[in-house]
Amino acid sequence: MRILLAILLVGAALQPAAAVMLKEGTIEVLVEGAFDFSNWKSEEELSLLGGLGYFVRDDIELGGFVSYQDVEFDSLWGIGCFAEYNQDFGLILLPFVGARITYFDGDHFDDDHFLLTLSAGIKWFLAETVAISTALNYEIATEDIFQKDGNWVNATDEFGGEGEYTATNIDIRAGIRCFF
Repeated sequence: MRILLAILLVGAALQPAAAVMLKEGTIEVLVEGAFDFSNWKSEEELSLLGGLGYFVRDDIELGGFVSYQDVEFDSLWGIGCFAEYNQDFGLILLPFVGARITYFDGDHFDDDHFLLTLSAGIKWFLAETVAISTALNYEIATEDIFQKDGNWVNATDEFGGEGEYTATNIDIRAGIRCFF
């Protein structure tokens, strides 16, 4: 049964996509996010991003976005820009690579900071104008804001950890994208 399901999924992914080509002049609206029921401090964490992109050339997109992150009672707002390159193979699966630069401000961290995000992912087209996207992201911040090695045993500083922080992080994000 599992082999049959795998064959069906691969077969569906290899189906040609009609008019999915992301041509110059196409506009993309994107919404993505993540929800963590229990982060490293045993708190709920919500992260949302909404953006608008424009294909300046075939398969090359530039755009802007706003983001919001809520951790218990602290909030963090971000604004930034992004660039993506999509590699069209004529299938419903469309691989892409991208980069984002975000400026964050809010009461979650003592200092405002910038974040560079490098992404590699796949857009799975459900229809000619709607796709689900997933991406592996490598993040580099101007401040040490990410937990290091998951080592959070004693709450001894303002972030609730032992002071082991790093400026880099890896995560996976998912979202939906609509094209006009």
